[in-house]
Parts: sequence; structure tokens; C-alpha cells
Amino acid sequence: EVPSAPFFSGDVAHILADEIRIDKQASDFVRVREEDSHRIIFKPNAEVPSIKTQTCDPERYEKEMGVVKDFIENSLLDRILNSELLSGWQHWQIVYQLEIFGQEGSQVWTIDFGQTGKPKLHKGDLGKINLYEGISSSELCALVEGTTSWDYVTLCGNYRTFNNIYRVTDGGFELPPEDKSNYALEPLMDIFPWDKDMDRRKFMRDVQRWKRKS
Repeated sequence: EVPSAPFFSGDVAHILADEIRIDKQASDFVRVREEDSHRIIFKPNAEVPSIKTQTCDPERYEKEMGVVKDFIENSLLDRILNSELLSGWQHWQIVYQLEIFGQEGSQVWTIDFGQTGKPKLHKGDLGKINLYEGISSSELCALVEGTTSWDYVTLCGNYRTFNNIYRVTDGGFELPPEDKSNYALEPLMDIFPWDKDMDRRKFMRDVQRWKRKS
């Protein structure tokens, strides 16, 4: 039997010819702030907490909501209309809903890609939807400002999405192809692509944070 043990950020491994030694939390530039691994234990019946901004300071929260509302009201629709995925959203007659969660409650915006004419941004609910994104104001603000990445946004529990995409045709239903060609991806995932540039920015932020702590 091979001995094993968890290896956390901040632990230091000494690998020698005749032994391997792990010094717990011995790093001089990174630490585990709180050992809360119990939070990710799989419990199907556990209550799922509501999405909520991580910002507590009132002044900072006000600025955060200003960034979010400016993006949604002045940039979101233009970015969507200029996206290469626009034809896919229209083909699948997507009714898209974006829900933003702040300190108290949420706000909803909707776009109906199945309507005739140019899609419009509607403040509020239009009823039945088939593509949904819910995100906290803190995480959307960070995406807009380029100070976060999707790996954190998706893992922190403040982003959720679902879809039920199909199209009614003469005599039946059309479903998306298995290879996901001609498919309707989430608009936020398209506007803020999870690409090498995002990963590079994340890496450089980590480097700068480690340098400040060394």
C-alpha cells in the first residue's frame, strides 16, 4: 500500500532519493486561509444556497451595480447582435433570460430571438424561456472589468445556467446536433470567452498576488 495524504496550497514537498516529506503550510508566499473542504462533499439532499453578490461594502456595491447596469443596458445587446452565434440563437428561437443577483433579490432582462425583426432587450420576464443565465453582480462586474475568470465564476457558486433547446418544425421537433454545430451557447460565455487570454490574465494576477505576499 502506497502512503497518501491530501496536498494543499501552502504545503511544501521535499522529494529526496530515500524519502518524501510534506511540511504542512510551510510555504512563505501562499497559505490555506480556512480548511473548508467539507463544503464540497457530495450531498444530493443538501440545500443549495442562493446566488448573491460577494460585495458587502455599500459604496463598492453601488459602483459594482453601476458597472453591471451600464454593461447590460448599453453593451449587452450590441455585443449579441454582432456575435457569430446570432444566427444560431435565431434558428433555435431562443428566449434568453439573464438574472442578476445583488445584495437583496434579483433583476431580470430577457431577449426573444424568435420574434420578427431585430431582437430587443426587455427589462423583466417574458414568460417561458429556454436559455437561462443567473450570475451575481460581483462576478459579472469582475468579468466586465477583466479581473476574474470562468473557472472561479463557475466554481464559486455564483453562476448557474440551464437550457431546453429545441425547435418546432412541420410534423415534429428539431434537436441540436450531437457535435454541437449550429448550436446556441450562453451569451455571457460568448461575450467573455474562456480562452488563452483569460487564462493568461488569471495566471499573471496569481503571480502578482504571490509576489506581494513573498
